[in-house]
Amino acid sequence: MKASSVSPQFLLSWLVFLDSVPEDGTLLKHLPQILDALFALLKDNDSEVRATAQECLSRFLKEIKIIQKDVDLAAIIQILHTPCQSTHQLTKSIATEWMTQLQSLTSTSL
Repeated sequence: MKASSVSPQFLLSWLVFLDSVPEDGTLLKHLPQILDALFALLKDNDSEVRATAQECLSRFLKEIKIIQKDVDLAAIIQILHTPCQSTHQLTKSIATEWMTQLQSLTSTSL
């Protein structure tokens, strides 16, 4: 691992740890504040950072689908517009999947 990737990997490790604490989705309340950064890490030069960011995003999406309460879906969908238009294939693919899943959640909750 390169020295420049230590900080992102360290932060991602903390997110994974905090997410594993059984607090009933407490970290999800703060997802709009960190979502842009997670998508930005999908473009990191270090493959380990990209893989961990992808894992974090996958875990958060699964939790949102299970918990749904205390999650600002409208704010998250708004944030997803930029990564959905990315020229970076991985970023665009994951953001589009998020958008599809969250829009189906919002349409079923109406």
